[in-house]
Amino acid sequence: MGDPSSSSSNPEGTPTRPQTPGPTEHPTPTQPPTPSAIATPQRVVLGKRKRGGDEHLAQEERHHVRNLAQVDRHWQLTMEATARAREEEMALRREENAQTQAFNLAFLHTLGQVVDSRRGPSLHEDEPPL
Repeated sequence: MGDPSSSSSNPEGTPTRPQTPGPTEHPTPTQPPTPSAIATPQRVVLGKRKRGGDEHLAQEERHHVRNLAQVDRHWQLTMEATARAREEEMALRREENAQTQAFNLAFLHTLGQVVDSRRGPSLHEDEPPL
């Protein structure tokens, strides 16, 4: 086998672990990345992407804050419009109630006159008919 100090039965000298197959080979703890893999131009591009990602996250945060402000403003305007609509509805109901009350009073007055005219002069002998 390979190393005499290793008591393991596998050829690499490390305990065996079940490995899940992946779409690409990733370095495992038993296979450290090579120095050339660390210093590849791809790593530099990834670093730039990270900085761009930070800028992107900051831009998303600004967009999120603006969106929240717009939503808050929308709700404020909606609540104000609802309050105005309620006030207008209440004013309309007050006007309708006043008109109904005036009609009812006029109707009762007229009905009273009709009832008085039907009673005849026998009940009201000293009052002249209308």
